[in-house]
Amino acid sequence: FEKGIPTVYEGNLEKEEELLRWMELQTSSDEIEDVTDEMLDIIIAKMHHVAVLFCKSTPLITFFSKFIPFSDDKDDKKSQKVLVELENIDDECDQNDIAFVKIDDDNEAREWGIEELPTMVLFERGIPHIYEGDLMQEEEFLGWLIHQKKHTEIPEVTDEMKDKLIETFPHVAVIFCELFPLRTQIDAKLFPSIDDKDDKQDIRVLNEMENIDDDLEREGIIIIRLDNAEEAKEYGLDHLPAMVYFENKIPAIYEGDLMNEDEVLEWLVLQKNSATIEEVTDEILTELIEAHEYVVVYFTGDCEEGEKCDKILDDLENIDDELDEAGIIFVTTEETDTAKKFGIKNLPKLVFFRNKDPLVYSGDLDDEDEVLAWLTDENTLEIPGKIEEVNMKMLEKILAENDHIVVF
Repeated sequence: FEKGIPTVYEGNLEKEEELLRWMELQTSSDEIEDVTDEMLDIIIAKMHHVAVLFCKSTPLITFFSKFIPFSDDKDDKKSQKVLVELENIDDECDQNDIAFVKIDDDNEAREWGIEELPTMVLFERGIPHIYEGDLMQEEEFLGWLIHQKKHTEIPEVTDEMKDKLIETFPHVAVIFCELFPLRTQIDAKLFPSIDDKDDKQDIRVLNEMENIDDDLEREGIIIIRLDNAEEAKEYGLDHLPAMVYFENKIPAIYEGDLMNEDEVLEWLVLQKNSATIEEVTDEILTELIEAHEYVVVYFTGDCEEGEKCDKILDDLENIDDELDEAGIIFVTTEETDTAKKFGIKNLPKLVFFRNKDPLVYSGDLDDEDEVLAWLTDENTLEIPGKIEEVNMKMLEKILAENDHIVVF
């Protein structure tokens, strides 16, 4: 372990002279440490700045690589050449408190959505930033690393990175847009002649969001961007740019003006610090019902501010925390396709999906206490003729309230 970075000795432990030479080499050379996927996860979690080179299988590439004939594989050759160049800045990275490692695991690269090797990713407090420049220009790359460390920018991520971040962090805001790679505030200055109207709007939105990035970091909210219109459609987002906020993996769509950074910041902080019922699309709702054991949906239909349906929603916000503690997800939607699929008419309606099985609430929607009592009642939770699948929160609730429970 050198400053927390592990390097595995692959030689014969019974040959002490070889082991000693290897140890001396580790302390004297500028070798980029080769790590496993498990090591990588630990390093990313523990260290603030980690530069990771995802490369093609190239075992035992060290300082002496320049004396080793390159393999015939095209990706291997490129990885080997890049490694030889990047060894030159390993000390500079160390001086700037940037850990530098490499991993030659194709499966791990695919898990991060990395298809081309070699690829460099800087993880800043666990948030990935993909380097799009020429890895053979080590000084240019070093400048990029130092710039990323000193300046706050919204990183562009892959679909897989987005999913990993949502799984790892409790509060994640995702801007969905459609730009060519890495077009940021800096790019807008470099490319003043961009004619595409949608691109210009995306750039303006990103510029606005850059202004609140520091505020969001202080609030513990991560903000990223995904330039993928197809992925956006999976969330029911037809008009880009758009923002989706994920709290403990549950998405909520921002309906306001993305050009108003103060309004966006206020909304995100409100989502994090208070009990709010998330607004979702039909596509998101379908995924939630499929993925979670207990989902309550308030179908409003078209609902303007100040109308009765809106007043009911405000009152129902008062029980969101109690439902969350019981392991019940509470969302709302104005879209009606899912409601029609289950034969739900005469909106607004409250529907409880238990293991995908819908149960319509027939009581008074104006009385949130009555709604809460109904949703958490054992008779409501039970599905006739079926052993209910529960989540951990619901299991703890049932165990606390009953003397005799069989759990499979």
